[in-house]
Amino acid sequence: MAEVETELKGRSIVVTINRPQVHNCVDAETAQLLFEAVQSFGKARDLEVLVLTGAGDVSFCSGAD
Repeated sequence: MAEVETELKGRSIVVTINRPQVHNCVDAETAQLLFEAVQSFGKARDLEVLVLTGAGDVSFCSGAD
């Protein structure tokens, strides 16, 4: 299971923090993966929208770990 998942939807990309077992808190590895996803979005000329979300139904992100 990847800590950060990306899914292309047309001209959008959905970036999901996938650590529901710890309420999607962000550790160093997750932060690096989020940085890389946002950096890739910034370089992509065909994408217009980035949606950031958290996995599960309890919380979006509980903070830093």
